[in-house]
Amino acid sequence: MTRRLSLAILLTVLISVLLAGIGTFLLTRHEDRQATRHDLERTADALAFMLAELPLTASADADILRARLQRIQEELRLADAELLVLGGDGRVFGEIPDTLEDAQIDLDRLRSDGRISGTDGPIVYAAALGERRAFSFVVILTEDSSRVTGPVFRWIVLSTLAAVAAGGLIAWMLGRRLARPVTAASEASRRIAGGDLSARVPVDQVDHDEIGELSAAINDMAASLERSRDLERHFLLSVSHDLRTPLTSIRGYAEAIADGTAPDQARAAEVIGAEAGRLERLVTDLLDLARLDARQFDLRIRPTDLSELVPDVAAGFEHQARVDGVAIAVDGADRPVLVHADPDRLAQVVANLVENALKYADRQVQVTYGESAAGGEIVVADDGLGIATDDLPRVFERLYVAARPPTRRETGSGLGLAIVKELVDAHGGSVTALPRPTGGTQVVVTLPGAS
Repeated sequence: MTRRLSLAILLTVLISVLLAGIGTFLLTRHEDRQATRHDLERTADALAFMLAELPLTASADADILRARLQRIQEELRLADAELLVLGGDGRVFGEIPDTLEDAQIDLDRLRSDGRISGTDGPIVYAAALGERRAFSFVVILTEDSSRVTGPVFRWIVLSTLAAVAAGGLIAWMLGRRLARPVTAASEASRRIAGGDLSARVPVDQVDHDEIGELSAAINDMAASLERSRDLERHFLLSVSHDLRTPLTSIRGYAEAIADGTAPDQARAAEVIGAEAGRLERLVTDLLDLARLDARQFDLRIRPTDLSELVPDVAAGFEHQARVDGVAIAVDGADRPVLVHADPDRLAQVVANLVENALKYADRQVQVTYGESAAGGEIVVADDGLGIATDDLPRVFERLYVAARPPTRRETGSGLGLAIVKELVDAHGGSVTALPRPTGGTQVVVTLPGAS
């Protein structure tokens, strides 16, 4: 990756420098030729005027003009200069500079305009017409523009090479800088895929770009997987314990009945039945979670009245509440509160919440229902010690165990709240656990209303 990235950056620098250099060279050459052309035009006009005003005799006029032009050229270090004499019969005396072709000097245009100029490859030229009494003459000046653009081109080539060298160094350094976190992320991903969930990607605290976000996301994923694995181990241990305890009781009482050593066979049979019911509840909850995960369950959604369902479900726990010394209070609207829900699954949600509240309540469980902005709302609250702040965001995780143990011995599977979360989500609602202002915890369920 470093090699490809460095090569891409280097090619980008090279292309950019070449385009800039070529553009600069062409622009410089154009401007230089234009400036040289204008200078030659002014100089040719001045020389033609000067030579036309010289007080010379006609017999020696042409030779002296040519010699005088040569002397001026040498003294003032002018461009290459030539003098043509135009005879009255149309003949031309003198030589056009070797660097120009005859076609470049248009005598007809020169006689009409008095001056012409242009370029012939790298050669810039200008010609001006002068008039004497005996004849006409033409002053031709030429200059090679490559004497200026040649050094410019060499400097552009040198600067391009220097820029490419600097770009190559920067590309190599930047390539290593960018590839290092990607390599680290790749290595950490391979370790995580191999089962090492403790692997992490080093993240620079000041690096908040996309690579930093990728590293942070990989670390979050690894932390989540590691935590899920730990919770899964705890869950397996917990389920194994919950299975072993009733099985041990069932086996012990069954052997006592078979051996005739049970002092009270009716009581032993009652214990066996209770423990079998506990096993059945645990297996049912596990199967419910498996079906919820696989979405292998059907919801028979229809308008459901909370004013009928909630009191009926709460009434089913009054006997257990009296045994535990806890009062269940139900309060709600005295009119129908309709929501879109599966009555059986919603009853399961309320039952799990009430059962969970009974474990933590001190004296009372408060169940309320009514309308909300979303449709319908059910609130189940207890007056116990409350759930620790750190536990609140996680109470609905199926494998999470709260830091504070329940007030009473837990007789369920410990999966009730996880099932509540899955069922409420399947209904398109939401469930939240909040601390109660007067102490304890309240769980708020919102459901879409029936239109």
